[in-house]
Amino acid sequence: MKKYSNTLNEEIERMKSLFTEERMFGNLITEDVNGDTLEKYEEILTSNNFKKSGPEYGENTYFREFKPYNIVKIKNEVEQLGKTEAFKDFDFNRGSLNFYIMIKVENGLVTSWNSSLSIGPEGKKLSISTGDGYVLSSKEVGKIDAESFKTQLSVALKSDWLKSKSGTNPEFSTNKDAGNVKQQRKDDVNATKKEINMSKDECRDHMKDMYKQVRQGKTKEEFQKEEIQGVEWCMNSFYQTFEKEGLFRKGEEIRIMYKTLGIEPTEKMIELGAGKDDEEITGDTFDVKKAEGGVEGERYVVKDQNGTKIAIVRKVGANKFNFRSKMNVPLVDKNDKGNIKFRKEYVSYIYKELNIDSNKQRIVIQKAVETDKMDVGTFVLINV
Repeated sequence: MKKYSNTLNEEIERMKSLFTEERMFGNLITEDVNGDTLEKYEEILTSNNFKKSGPEYGENTYFREFKPYNIVKIKNEVEQLGKTEAFKDFDFNRGSLNFYIMIKVENGLVTSWNSSLSIGPEGKKLSISTGDGYVLSSKEVGKIDAESFKTQLSVALKSDWLKSKSGTNPEFSTNKDAGNVKQQRKDDVNATKKEINMSKDECRDHMKDMYKQVRQGKTKEEFQKEEIQGVEWCMNSFYQTFEKEGLFRKGEEIRIMYKTLGIEPTEKMIELGAGKDDEEITGDTFDVKKAEGGVEGERYVVKDQNGTKIAIVRKVGANKFNFRSKMNVPLVDKNDKGNIKFRKEYVSYIYKELNIDSNKQRIVIQKAVETDKMDVGTFVLINV
């Protein structure tokens, strides 16, 4: 009987030991927990100008608005996804690209994240999750922690989707953010529905800035409507003064800018060299079966009717082309008013090689250098 009693007591003690605090909670106390809290991610997002969105976008969703942004890439995406009709009345110049980041939290720790770019009218928005240098997803990194998120975010913020056509991220989103008086004046000019009333000095700065952006390859679609209206107002008010001051070299600058922006010159401007100098395009230059206007990144060899090489053209952007002539081929012609164009004996071959429909688009040379042996430069296409 004594032996049984000892055995029973031992069994009772053993069962008690199973319910000690150490046994019941030891695994939770000593477990090595991986991951970071949401607060660490919020610090990173706040430092990069992200804000928390409304509950309709999810509990832990953050966004940042980009304006300007890469209109060319977005328009191409709209076309490729077959959403042209949905966006036919959407003003891309006034719109903004929203960068959304969605974070999932479990047991107080972040377990995953993903993002999207969004733009467009309500009910018809275009959303892009990844593409062409833009990726922000925890599936793409090996470790789920705040440091990995920060590294991936810094790369995503440098993508071309969030940049203007000139290739720089917007530094000033409001007048308050402007770093100097010149930028402040420019912001005032661009203010939506703001009456344009600039001084001569303000107009001079605006014209120089607009011309610089045109020469860098910016197209009409990428400018704000108010920026173009500012050019018209300034030129109607101070053209003769600027012309006497030498702001425009024999009309070349104003002609290039006017053609790029689609502004109709006045008779006086035409007389002073700002008029149009339409190319004489001959022969059949357009094939509906080929890519219109060339393919970005491709190199094109331009030849005449005899198969003789006359120039090399490379499409370096959505609407930007670099060119150079063959040795000893006078490809570019500058008239006495400074207007730059391709020589009439060669221009039709360039249109044909790039498959440009001359009834819809025309070439505008934005920059050209003539040497004794070779001509080099840059041009864009404008709608006619």
